[in-house]
Amino acid sequence: MRKLTWIAMIWLACGSAASGSDGLDGLDGFELSVETYEAWKQHIRPDKEELAWQQIDWLPDLKSGIVRASKIGRPILLWTMNGHPFGCT
Repeated sequence: MRKLTWIAMIWLACGSAASGSDGLDGLDGFELSVETYEAWKQHIRPDKEELAWQQIDWLPDLKSGIVRASKIGRPILLWTMNGHPFGCT
């Protein structure tokens, strides 16, 4: 199953780069050169909006969250899921 997941990810990446609809103006296919380096770097690096989750004051465990929520009178969102976090189940 893991091999199929990687094949699907590569196929999707190739399809989006080949279609030219990924917002990479001036980049043809997968060409990486001195001229295209900056455009690729800007495309790959996350922007501020994509890193907003790092600004959340995450807590290390549920007990800490319960204590803090009860002090400030706010509810807790407990999000759980079953399976591998990368979807490799």
